Amino acid sequence: MYCIKCGVELAESEKKCPLCNTKVYHPDIEIEDVPGPYPEFHSESERVNRAGVLFIITMFFALAFILSFFIDWRANRELTWSGFATGGILLVYVCLVLPFWFHRPDAIVLVNVDFAVVALFLLYINFATNGSWFLGFAFPVTLAAAGITTGTIAVVRYVRRGYLFITAGVWAALGVYAVLIEYLINRTFGVRDRLIWSPYPFIACVMIGATFLVIAISRPLRDSLYKKFFI
Repeated sequence: MYCIKCGVELAESEKKCPLCNTKVYHPDIEIEDVPGPYPEFHSESERVNRAGVLFIITMFFALAFILSFFIDWRANRELTWSGFATGGILLVYVCLVLPFWFHRPDAIVLVNVDFAVVALFLLYINFATNGSWFLGFAFPVTLAAAGITTGTIAVVRYVRRGYLFITAGVWAALGVYAVLIEYLINRTFGVRDRLIWSPYPFIACVMIGATFLVIAISRPLRDSLYKKFFI
């Protein structure tokens, strides 16, 4: 006797296929009510205390945070590099660990919190190095990245259709973002007075976005791609 779905050979007492879990059916064979040839598998996964694991991870981050200040002070008798280290530790914690403290985290809120922490860290670096590049470069670049990311998440969440149009818009926004970065570099640091490398990613992103736009507009093309590639 064989499974009608995957074709695997079955024992006479099997009621379900052990491979694909399909119910055994044969019109000419009556299945006996006897134990199967293999014991039933029961997964016994140990329940992990989520809050306990997060607390332990938080303690490791707190330990690294405190040790950075302590080692810096003991070695230099003043705080020199510890601000950069602790800022990086805090940034990693906020981005990677903080979302797991919430059972249903709001992606829009958490993304903006992440970018806010990034902006504050860059502001600290700017002051610590006596720089003047935060307002002219770091802040607008971070703000633009936060806007693109937040806008994409919001549109995907609240618009239930038109994902190809959304994808096309995101690619176009990324192309503009590349141009913005080079423009701000040139204006803030006085590198050059014209755009050199940003037109290339801009053109590539616009072409990719245009491709998604054409696919979204042309229903026959979209159906053909779906049949071939399941997209």
